[in-house]
Amino acid sequence: CKLIKSITIECSFHQVQIIDSIDLTQSTIHSINLSFPKAKIINLQQATLIDSYLNNYSFGDNFTSLPKQFINCQLPNSIFTQIDFSNCQLDQVNFNGSTFNQCKFNQNQLNQIDLSSCTLNECQFIACQFINCQLNFQANKTNFCGSDFSQSQLQNTYFIECKLM
Repeated sequence: CKLIKSITIECSFHQVQIIDSIDLTQSTIHSINLSFPKAKIINLQQATLIDSYLNNYSFGDNFTSLPKQFINCQLPNSIFTQIDFSNCQLDQVNFNGSTFNQCKFNQNQLNQIDLSSCTLNECQFIACQFINCQLNFQANKTNFCGSDFSQSQLQNTYFIECKLM
């Protein structure tokens, strides 16, 4: 499935077992629903996801690159492994219940991000700004050096062996 440099509106994949590959390079995708299928390779290089829903996905080996923008997206109960979110715009994204393993956020402005019930393992949030975020997560051995939480709510948040300064 190739949709390079396209504009896709309301794209859904329901009850599809396996897709060989999805290439959405430089595409703008509105309302994609990938709640069930598993693709061997997904390329979202320089793509924009708007009002999209990807539930219970494992972002790692099968993702060749992330979109440049996630706007008003739902990514609950997903697993992110060694993903570099640097230079990725994250606005109004719900990561509720997700796990981040060795992910990198560098100088990101995180606007209205929901990290409720998330687990952050050995991640880096370097000089990030959290704006109006819901932050009740557990962070293990995660680096938050230079990050600004002043405009967000931290409730039931645990920092275990983390760097905060």
